[in-house]
Amino acid sequence: MRPQGIVAPKVNRCMGGHHEAILLQDQGFCRRNDDQVTINWETGGSMNRYPGFFKLICIGLALFNLTLGVQTGWCDNPDITQAGNILQFVLPGLALGSTFFAGNPEGGLWDREGTKQAAYSMATSAAFVISGKEIARKLRPDGSDRNSFPSGHTAAAFSGASFLGTRYGMAFGVPAYAAAALVGYSRFQADQHYADDVLAGASIAMLSNWAWVTPMHDRFTLSPIAVEGGAGVQVAFTDAKPYAKTSTSAASIGFPNTRFSFQFGPSFVTENEIGGQRSTDFDLTELEDNDNPLTTAAVRLDHHVNETHEIGLFIWPMEAKDSGNLSHPVLFQGVSFPANTRILSAWRLYDVRARYRYHFFPRDWFVLAGGGGVMLQHHIVRLETEDLKQKAEEDDLSAVPFLHIQTGYRFNEHIGFYIEEDGGWLSNQWFSSSTAYLQYNRGTHWDIRLGYQYTIRDIDANQVDNRVVQHQPYLVIGYRW
Repeated sequence: MRPQGIVAPKVNRCMGGHHEAILLQDQGFCRRNDDQVTINWETGGSMNRYPGFFKLICIGLALFNLTLGVQTGWCDNPDITQAGNILQFVLPGLALGSTFFAGNPEGGLWDREGTKQAAYSMATSAAFVISGKEIARKLRPDGSDRNSFPSGHTAAAFSGASFLGTRYGMAFGVPAYAAAALVGYSRFQADQHYADDVLAGASIAMLSNWAWVTPMHDRFTLSPIAVEGGAGVQVAFTDAKPYAKTSTSAASIGFPNTRFSFQFGPSFVTENEIGGQRSTDFDLTELEDNDNPLTTAAVRLDHHVNETHEIGLFIWPMEAKDSGNLSHPVLFQGVSFPANTRILSAWRLYDVRARYRYHFFPRDWFVLAGGGGVMLQHHIVRLETEDLKQKAEEDDLSAVPFLHIQTGYRFNEHIGFYIEEDGGWLSNQWFSSSTAYLQYNRGTHWDIRLGYQYTIRDIDANQVDNRVVQHQPYLVIGYRW
């Protein structure tokens, strides 16, 4: 079998089994490992040894853009909104349409298996999005309806992007993920969704994709590589059965070391007290509570460097808009808000934690791990009267170091119970987050967690103090690769 459609100024050949591999350029080389032939077209260097970690970075950057990449103000750019409306159809259409021209092992153009997998993945994502909207009934930021959680536009866009990345490689996935992130941002800036709605839509789409879609490069790979002194193209094809499912045996492939998890559930805010040098003390929970409990979502990306060392990123964007009358006059940021006057509030707290963790007994039934990291905290409080005659806002970004500890017990290879604590303090800011959960591992790649989280924060943002107490029962769906 000979790779087609590649033109090079010089062609050499090497033989491997029943395959003939074409070597491109003067310094190209071929190597054969078991049933795989890999051809590198390059000007020096070697291929990327960490594809799983590269995939983690790409997904992390896309999701990070959906949260910290947003503007601090609430505004609508019609051009960005329109771009998002168009791309929500273009990306899944491109993904599905590409299957009719991607090729197949028999030499035809139509990747029939890819068409089937794309259809199953997109249908699964759409079903969960529609069900989620009906169950959550979360009010949109603009108050237009109760279809805010999760974002359907974002789910559609990430369905297409994740299919392209999984089925045909990250060379196609990276630009598609960037376009999907733009769709998510467009929904946020149009005041149609909160950041966690967008994060939920993206997560549902990617998990649905991983449930159904297998890489076409199990059989054939054509991907760019960066090497010392230049760049090139790597081609690989195998003797494995076309489109066969990859074995889930840890013994055969090694335990997956990278994990994506999607956490969601109702968040009960029992205290949201505001005070400070230029503010009187008041509690935002005194307002009407448009959504209490508030359905919210978070994601976690973890990577095991080895069996004892782990690094991770946690993204939890919390946001609520409310309205109502306060029983007493309020001074906020030097602006007076009279009693019994309708007040509109907007509260935002983006919690992003980068963490290192060391596992003391990685192969034991008893679990003990510890570490630490830094929490990046973006905090916004805004008040305004309905006629906009009085308005004030506090916007603060801070970093708080924290310690982490985990303990638990694995009852068997499938079920375990765990307790975790994150706690940090810096100057007048501190937080404590306690979590207990039961985890069920389904095979090598999937896990489900059912847990409870209790969080207390004291935020000293310049001249505004904010104490937040919340508790949340939650469900987590995790996928490893």
